Amino acid sequence: MSPPSLSIIVSFVISLVPTLKALFVSGVPGVKISPAPDGQPPLAILMNTATFIGDASIPLGLICLGSALARLQLPEGSWRSLPIASISALAAARLIIMPVLGVIICQSLTHVGIIDSGNNVLRFICIFMSCLPTSTTQVYLTQVYSGTGTATHLAAFLIPQYILMFGTMTGLTAYTLHLIFD
Repeated sequence: MSPPSLSIIVSFVISLVPTLKALFVSGVPGVKISPAPDGQPPLAILMNTATFIGDASIPLGLICLGSALARLQLPEGSWRSLPIASISALAAARLIIMPVLGVIICQSLTHVGIIDSGNNVLRFICIFMSCLPTSTTQVYLTQVYSGTGTATHLAAFLIPQYILMFGTMTGLTAYTLHLIFD
């Protein structure tokens, strides 16, 4: 029952109950609520505030990622002590297996009708997101749960992913464009 979980639950309830939804956004069919003096729904200020703060999430996330990556150091002289099998498995799973699953899942959702087959941009983005490295998530989780706030071996996990990314991202982009436009 953390604040993010509670906010998601409350948001689902508000979005599914038309009367509650009309308090935040206009144009809800079948619901007539008097607008505020500015002509907006009564609680539109909360939506505007959340949108304003939410627009800062990507720049702040990139700042946090950059500062975390700037503190990373390659372990000097201890290359033999690195978990090479784990590093290889994570890189292969994230940049080879996940893109294959991304194509299969996206094509399945398109075939079933959840994703419109004419929405090529959405299909491309859904597939493309499956071939990105784990940098942000891996940096945050490692530093939060390490106990000391350090991530000494993280650079060794990220470097192979970025090396593989050049080939896998190029190949997946070419395949996706061929798949979408044929």
